[in-house]
Amino acid sequence: MQELKYLIDKEIIRREEAFITDIIYPMKNGRADIHLYDVFPGVQLMITTFESETCYQDGMEQDVISINHCFKGRFECVFDNRNCAYMGEGDIAINNVLHSPIASSFPLNYYSGSTIILYPRLCKTVPELNSFGIDTDILTRKYSLDTRCMVFRRNENVEHIYRELYRSLTQPELPYLRLKILELLYHFPGQADCSGRKSRIYGETID
Repeated sequence: MQELKYLIDKEIIRREEAFITDIIYPMKNGRADIHLYDVFPGVQLMITTFESETCYQDGMEQDVISINHCFKGRFECVFDNRNCAYMGEGDIAINNVLHSPIASSFPLNYYSGSTIILYPRLCKTVPELNSFGIDTDILTRKYSLDTRCMVFRRNENVEHIYRELYRSLTQPELPYLRLKILELLYHFPGQADCSGRKSRIYGETID
């Protein structure tokens, strides 16, 4: 499994379950809880809880697609062309980490959510993804991830899948986790968008 650049210098604690890693994320002001789940080769789920004003780090650019879901709190970030993204509870943002923000903050001083991390090269080798038509190239073209970040506003059809996912993490089982991640990923390159309301960030005007 590749390593996420964002976590490469952090202390890790392996759990008894081989697919789960706890991350020690030091902060000057506040606290952070980060848990990483290896779901498939090239697919990870990162669960984050921050009680702080920001968790920003620079120099984190990496060819990785991230699908971010805000469970509680608020998140704001600014991209290098001075466009902004804002996420409230239930919102989803998808982007390529090659286009990282130059600043970010948690306006309420807390944030809880998740990130589905896709490593494009490795994803191509996963039969489960291929069988559901989940392709990072299609995802990139559909949402123009080479030039923008897409924000989807809360949609209850997708939100209930996230609620089931979060509830399962009290006693995580890899087969069920894989099922929920496949179900979520199917909504993106598949039959329809996650929501009728969307915002295009960096390189595009906001719809």
